Amino acid sequence: MTGSLSKNRSYYIHSVIFILIMTAFWFLPPIAGITELGMKVLGVFLGVLYGWIFIGFIWPSLLGMITLGLTGYASVLEVFQAGMGDSTVVRVFFAFVFAGVLQTTKLTNYIAEWCISRKFCRGKPWRLIAVLFVASIMLGGVNLYAAIIIMWAIFYGICNAVGLHKGDPVVSYMIVGITLICGMGSMSLPFLPTSIIWRSMLQEEILTTYAAPMGTLTIVQLLLISTLTIGYFLVGRYILRINVDALNNLTDEYFSQIENKKMTHEKKNAAFSLIGFILLLVAPMLAPEGAVRNFFVNIDVVGASALMIIFFLFRRDSNGKSLYDFGKMVFDGINWDIIILFAATMPISAAMESEETGIVSTVIGAVMPFFEKLSPVTFLLVVLVVFVILTQFAHNLILGIVFTAVLAQIGIGMGISPYLFHVFTAWCFQLAFMTPGASAQSALIFGNTAWIDVKHSYKYTTVAVLTGCAMELLVLPVMLMLF
Repeated sequence: MTGSLSKNRSYYIHSVIFILIMTAFWFLPPIAGITELGMKVLGVFLGVLYGWIFIGFIWPSLLGMITLGLTGYASVLEVFQAGMGDSTVVRVFFAFVFAGVLQTTKLTNYIAEWCISRKFCRGKPWRLIAVLFVASIMLGGVNLYAAIIIMWAIFYGICNAVGLHKGDPVVSYMIVGITLICGMGSMSLPFLPTSIIWRSMLQEEILTTYAAPMGTLTIVQLLLISTLTIGYFLVGRYILRINVDALNNLTDEYFSQIENKKMTHEKKNAAFSLIGFILLLVAPMLAPEGAVRNFFVNIDVVGASALMIIFFLFRRDSNGKSLYDFGKMVFDGINWDIIILFAATMPISAAMESEETGIVSTVIGAVMPFFEKLSPVTFLLVVLVVFVILTQFAHNLILGIVFTAVLAQIGIGMGISPYLFHVFTAWCFQLAFMTPGASAQSALIFGNTAWIDVKHSYKYTTVAVLTGCAMELLVLPVMLMLF
């Protein structure tokens, strides 16, 4: 009883501190170029960050959105509309529902069992982990969020088969690893959507003046994703010495049962839907320019997920009743911690970026004079350190939009290829994992409280970021030589 009271006391103390941080900034005088509105927004940001770390995600996020709506930046309704209607939130929502269907049909379990029963992986847990990481690269190139959710679902099936649970180091290591590698896999080739988004932040003048060296970009980006994957794998195996013995908790009899197991009719339907889903997402990369490509681009992951959900809802049993219930799909598939965390992150991040707050312009004014005095290599190294730190606390896309074009011009003045700068900084920004508000991917990790606790989220995301930095520095000499 005493322990319970102690825990509740700590919870209420953190709750009071969270509310005080959000409201105290309303009464502080503006700092440097930050406006009065900017101080209020900054208080909301720092408050919810504290709440996410020490309390949880649902009610701190909701209260943060309400408070942002009271600052004068936008109304409460507009904040909630911006959050719940954000494209990322909608994409993740439908991807979750579709992944939930795959889990309901046990297709993800079937795929997991197929993976662990391969002779190449049998009795070799680290080979199995390597296979999952390679699959994460490939699916990440198709669609980032769908890849993460589907690969997680497959890994959950493996966990259920071998008796792994939340809190096991290998579970936390893999949850973070899959997210990291899917995220980097989404920009492993220069023609992938994520790569194009980051490159578009350079500047129209740069994009038209300097031809993009696609061959060099392809080599460098493949080298980066390969090095990162190998690095994270080696860190887990030889430095952290993750205990993977549980992945060997399977008997020959179990493998024999798996090998003799046939796909049910429902699993086959789910497999066809998964293949169709992937084809719809790959189609824009393969279709010729024009109306056909525009059609598939317009479908997006939302349309692809919704079409597959419609496929399941359309079907009827022999009694004329629907085989699937949409409410149950949502109930089984949605992780509401992640959805609400995303919904809060987007409008708060947009408010931080707004010119009305003066927060971003103040930061730019503070760092630009320092950057201009550096040598080319030192410039890149400082960019790595500063951006990797900043992007753990401010949304990575916002930082990319604000800083990329300006700093690329400084780099060009030093003789640095704008495309070297593009790849280098994009990978820095993608290493945004160490706090819930760093990026959409980090929000996925920290919100996945069913499989990874907050302590492990911080531990393994820190490992992932440090490994990513080390691997990027390892590849930097090759980048300098090729560009």
